[in-house]
Amino acid sequence: MGTMYRVVKNSIALVSVTILERGIGFLLPWYIARTLGKGPMGEYSTAISWIFVTLPLAIWGFDQLLLREISRDREALSRYLVNASLVVVGSVTVTAVLLGLIINLFDYPPSLDRLLWVSALFVLPLYTGSLLLETAIKSLERMEWIVGIRTPLTLVRVGGSIYLLFHGVQLEVVFLLLGVYYAATCLIYYFVIRFFVPNIKRTFDPLAVRQLAIHAIPFVLIGVFGITFKQVDRIVLSALRSMEEIGIYSAGATVMAMVLLIAPAMMESLFPGLSRMHVSAPQHLPEMVARLLRLVWFISVPIMLTPITIVRPAILLLFTTEYSASILIAQILALAIVPAFLSRLLYRIILASNNERTTLRIAAINSVIGVGLNLLLIPSMGLVGASIATISAECAGFLQNLYFVHNRVVKISLWQTMGKPFLSAMSAAATYWWIRQWNEYIALIVALSLYIGVAVYLSVISKTDFFDIETC
Repeated sequence: MGTMYRVVKNSIALVSVTILERGIGFLLPWYIARTLGKGPMGEYSTAISWIFVTLPLAIWGFDQLLLREISRDREALSRYLVNASLVVVGSVTVTAVLLGLIINLFDYPPSLDRLLWVSALFVLPLYTGSLLLETAIKSLERMEWIVGIRTPLTLVRVGGSIYLLFHGVQLEVVFLLLGVYYAATCLIYYFVIRFFVPNIKRTFDPLAVRQLAIHAIPFVLIGVFGITFKQVDRIVLSALRSMEEIGIYSAGATVMAMVLLIAPAMMESLFPGLSRMHVSAPQHLPEMVARLLRLVWFISVPIMLTPITIVRPAILLLFTTEYSASILIAQILALAIVPAFLSRLLYRIILASNNERTTLRIAAINSVIGVGLNLLLIPSMGLVGASIATISAECAGFLQNLYFVHNRVVKISLWQTMGKPFLSAMSAAATYWWIRQWNEYIALIVALSLYIGVAVYLSVISKTDFFDIETC
């Protein structure tokens, strides 16, 4: 099976499940915002943010480490999965205690405290187990199994949650149902792995447990810094602003988060192949990296311009005029799409080449920049300041990742992979900005047409980028 075939197949599978799951999942916060108001929406968003912030510590970096190692040696799946599970039991316990301390530290409303306790004691442990088993499936590059499992379960979860809210239940019940969803995915993932990998043995190895726990530490720190960078805006807002303001910010951020989640789905599908290529065919890695960078440039610019155009009617339709302030938030955050897509690809390239310490350094710097900018801009600029801080931190992360890939992993032609795509993007952006004063939709069509024409003229993209990469 060719490298590009696997890339396309797995990318389509993971992007599909991301779009379907997030599209279905979006109905729940939408319903909360529309029917319960900005306060409950803010509490729901804050509780979800804390789950994501503490997840890297609970999973102990195995969502990245196991994905890389098993993709290189699939015969070791049993050893990695069984012994990593034992480490995760301890890390989940510590994380639940930590989240309990956070609940007591922050002066949150009692209703939000209850959501966080349900998250710490029920949702987080089950989410961690589900993610660990899902990582094993991803390492086998069978992303289509995940599509078939998560999509119908998400539909049941969201439909059930909305039904219960309609009949007057509290948000705590919705979080309990979220935990049941993760328990169901754990159970199904387990039987799927046992069916397709029948030789799994429950081999406990104390030495392997200790080695895995130590080896994963850089990945833990990368995850903690990375998720802090992604969620710091809402965490700082929850400390400095009201729940109603967080609700407004979350409405705009949620719309853009659905778009941005396409990026990690695509990059996770690339990661196993990149990891294997680094070991088995390193001579092909520079060409692969260059072509992937051009491909990501080519698709991310239209993905950026389209939400900027349609977000106004989308938010007014979905959330009503009460959330009109969310429009500007979403449009500002959309500007982060291109650097975010590129940064996530470069990040996977660094990890695939066994340079996790470099990634850790980048993640730490990004977190410092993100926290600093949010603390600086939110008091004076409010929600707009949080949006600007997010864009600035994304750009800083992209530049760092690019520097280290170029200087530590593979030498790439910066003019071909960055200069030409940037010129194409700027021509489209300038055209869009000029025409949008008359009609945004015409501006979008003209800008994208010009972008494709300039990209083809400058040889940013060609059919060989899709079909002419050797098998590895």
